[in-house]
Amino acid sequence: MAIGEIIRSRAFGTVVPTYNECSSACVLILAAGIHRSADTGKVGIHRPTFDDQSGFGLLSQEQATAEYNKRADEVHNYLRRMGVSDDLFLAMLRVPSGQVRYLTAEEIRSFGLEGEDPAYAEWLKAYIIAKEGRENYEINESFFATLKACSDSGIDSNQCDRDVRPRFKDCVTVSCARQIQDRMIEVYSRRQ
Repeated sequence: MAIGEIIRSRAFGTVVPTYNECSSACVLILAAGIHRSADTGKVGIHRPTFDDQSGFGLLSQEQATAEYNKRADEVHNYLRRMGVSDDLFLAMLRVPSGQVRYLTAEEIRSFGLEGEDPAYAEWLKAYIIAKEGRENYEINESFFATLKACSDSGIDSNQCDRDVRPRFKDCVTVSCARQIQDRMIEVYSRRQ
């Protein structure tokens, strides 16, 4: 969680590359990204656990329950701050700490481990609008949506930038940007 707090404070994104794995405490780091990409990697969960040298096993059962609940609450509150679903925490609790359950791509998305952190995304939008105005924000949104459509069609990202950027160069109204976006997205969708 300490690593995750650093990631969040620096507004970094997190990625689990295709064919790679993020399990156990790594999921807490993945959750910290302001943008998370994990649906092509393996993400494994289990309930919070204590280090063997923590002294947890020497506590009375009542003390151990109190300590475990405290640790579980810390993890739950951390995940909430990172903007992931409470359902992730509940799913973690159902998996013994000596095991790992791998999430499906759908679970990764529904738990919030894929995509943007909603609170950060809304703050960033408001920040850009406050600094540049709504019209410039919407023109930029059209530009980036067109770049994404180009990239999603299989064209190299550098080529996409060379194709898209000049089309938006003289565009100073939202209607101009939306016309370019609609026309180009239609072109790129035919390539798929």
